[in-house]
Amino acid sequence: MNTILVAIDFGEASKRALDQARTLAACFGASLDLLCVVQSPFSFPWAPAAPHQELVSLLEPMQRDASQRLKGLLTPDDTATRCAAVVTRIGKPAQEILAYARERGVGIIVMGKDGHGSGTAAASIGSVAYAVAREARCPVLLVPATSD
Repeated sequence: MNTILVAIDFGEASKRALDQARTLAACFGASLDLLCVVQSPFSFPWAPAAPHQELVSLLEPMQRDASQRLKGLLTPDDTATRCAAVVTRIGKPAQEILAYARERGVGIIVMGKDGHGSGTAAASIGSVAYAVAREARCPVLLVPATSD
């Protein structure tokens, strides 16, 4: 396990996932890749009513903001010891997480599970986490928002 991918959406579960990933990285001497997938503004429900150029103008600030927030999560030990990388992508979260994991050949994906309620697996785990866990070619560790 050389590389650990941590999918970050800035929720409590993803912050706990980062803590778990740091522990794994320390145990295995692995590097950390923090990935935030910014949902394309073209996929928003109101997108068809917005001028195309306005949607395009949203992409760079959204990606820059996500990158800055990811960098803010890194500790000095993350960059010095864990060779942490910060990556942002634009698209559908599950698809981009899976694509990145394949491209980099990560050993494990660590991500939060923010699902609420009960019923279908997607509802109880969270639809992005469920899709990643179902389709990933490597192990996936799903971390809840609370330790309850």
